[in-house]
Amino acid sequence: MARSGHERRAANRIRTGPAQPRLSAAATGQDLAPAGAGASAGGCAMKNTAHPAARIKALRAAWQQRPARERRTLLAGGTFLALLVLWQGAIAPAWSVWREAPARQARIDAQTRQMLQLQAQVQSLQVTTRIGRREALTQLQNAADTWLGPGAQLQPQGEQVLVTLKAAPASGLARWLAVARNQAQSQALQAQLQRSDPSTSDRSEVLWQGTLLMRLP
Repeated sequence: MARSGHERRAANRIRTGPAQPRLSAAATGQDLAPAGAGASAGGCAMKNTAHPAARIKALRAAWQQRPARERRTLLAGGTFLALLVLWQGAIAPAWSVWREAPARQARIDAQTRQMLQLQAQVQSLQVTTRIGRREALTQLQNAADTWLGPGAQLQPQGEQVLVTLKAAPASGLARWLAVARNQAQSQALQAQLQRSDPSTSDRSEVLWQGTLLMRLP
């Protein structure tokens, strides 16, 4: 008995089973990348890990392939640059110091001489030759006869001397005190002075009378 078309299709589905769906590459978990990709990555890794000796060998080979004239030019340029760096870094500063050494030494010598001269002057001012008491009295008496007038009298009293003034001019008294301090090395310990009566003298200059107590050296 002949089957209808619908029955034949149902029978075919029963024999073959249900249609299996196709799985994508992502569902199966399989890597569908081209086979050449792995090989390319491996080549890059090997290239990056190449030994430095190979690079040095390649540079040497490239250097040997250059013309001799070009190699001499490069060597001369490198030598010049090395010498220039050496000059600026080490030789030039030392040369500058050596060249300026004589002038610097001359300045130091001049400053030293000036300091020695100042030191000698200070020492000469500090060190004063001491004179004897008799010589000091002689200088005081001579200066009194010259500047204090005929009324001045000196009376030695051990290490001191009492000077009595009568109508001594002010300018003469100032000069006598300068001689006593600088030459006779005497200092005034006590002074009792007063101005003389101007009516007793025809001179217009100020006159002094009284006593001075001087310490002898």
